[in-house]
Amino acid sequence: MEYVDETWKHNPLPPKHPHGRANARFWANFVDEKVTIWTASIAYLGKDKAQEDGIELFSQQLKMLEAELRGKDYFGGDSIGFVDIAAFFIMHVYGVVQEVKEAELMTREKFPVLFEWLAKLQANDLVMECLQPREKHLAHVRARLSVLDEAAAKTKAA
Repeated sequence: MEYVDETWKHNPLPPKHPHGRANARFWANFVDEKVTIWTASIAYLGKDKAQEDGIELFSQQLKMLEAELRGKDYFGGDSIGFVDIAAFFIMHVYGVVQEVKEAELMTREKFPVLFEWLAKLQANDLVMECLQPREKHLAHVRARLSVLDEAAAKTKAA
């Protein structure tokens, strides 16, 4: 964050005010450590009770993100900022995983504010230039999940 902030001073991503910067770091860290690594993985890949618990926790965390975003175009307010970038790519990946797994953990009905925010970012050409082509991304996720499924089957058989 410091590199981007110092390199492009004319267009800062994190807020200038210390409280706003601390808030942005909190939410980016929340997305990185809570939503991405632990609960979302269990929600999408877990089994039985662990998966049920993961889905519930993942939904609670998405509701927290939605509450933070409510009433704003972006997490930082009127323009794309640090938290938007951190959260968008993670939420985009979960959309692809959800499509591959044929799961419906994140739906427009459950999370309308997040879906509206995602649509705004997906309408931004600069943001979309940073993503892999959709078919290539889907193929990559399918291959990764296949490897995980094979490993789980071997572990279960042993």
